[in-house]
Amino acid sequence: MVSLLPGTLLPRLPSEPGMTLLTIRIEKIGLKDAGQCIDPYITVSVKDLNGIDLTPVQDTPVASRKEDTYVHFNMDIELQKHVEKLTKGSTVVVDVLNFRQCSNKNVLEFTFLLTFAPICNILG
Repeated sequence: MVSLLPGTLLPRLPSEPGMTLLTIRIEKIGLKDAGQCIDPYITVSVKDLNGIDLTPVQDTPVASRKEDTYVHFNMDIELQKHVEKLTKGSTVVVDVLNFRQCSNKNVLEFTFLLTFAPICNILG
């Protein structure tokens, strides 16, 4: 599978003393119909409790390959906010999308969420 879409992944933020950066590494995702996915990619966003984006939304390039029930990405997503600056209840939303010929548009395969507890519980 050749990557047709370049993605919109952003570089790592500069480090700041006492601040934590978060990188999400996505190697592969298992899907029962992975072989039928057309140009699968992942969208990552960070939202507050009201669903407002706290960071720019990032799209990965199209997956590097498909194998059995896996879609391989092998890429890092750098969150664009230090963990300490995220508000309580902030959520990282990871959407897996692919193109469906029958509808001629990109559709959501599935979503998973990572919700942040108060920072003292994460680091303490």
